[in-house]
Amino acid sequence: MTKKKWIATNRAWWDERADSHAESEFYDLESFRAHPDRLRPFESDELGVDPNGLDLLHLQCHLGTDTLSWAGRGACVVGIDFSWPAIESARALAADVGLADRAEFVHADVFDAVTAVDGRTFDVVYTLPR
Repeated sequence: MTKKKWIATNRAWWDERADSHAESEFYDLESFRAHPDRLRPFESDELGVDPNGLDLLHLQCHLGTDTLSWAGRGACVVGIDFSWPAIESARALAADVGLADRAEFVHADVFDAVTAVDGRTFDVVYTLPR
């Protein structure tokens, strides 16, 4: 399989699952809506500073729960994901939890991140493989 075909197959896999992930018990977006913070202690410990006021770029943000968790702690965040359905869910979730003013979600491949954010720079670039 060529790299291009593999990327397209991977994207299609995530696109097909975004809606079911948004409705799943694993992601539990209803609980997130009630308490929009999913960061684990090691994540803030690793950052080492108060995120309030920082500009944070989250690569591979999927449904946006981690991205919005950082926004809830005061960071101005941009989440990037290559799955359009996931980005739509993240944008809706941001509105639901009242963080749409602190969070931007961009549909782009991680390899195109610099172009997708128009060359903006960030204090923190964050990603966490699941």
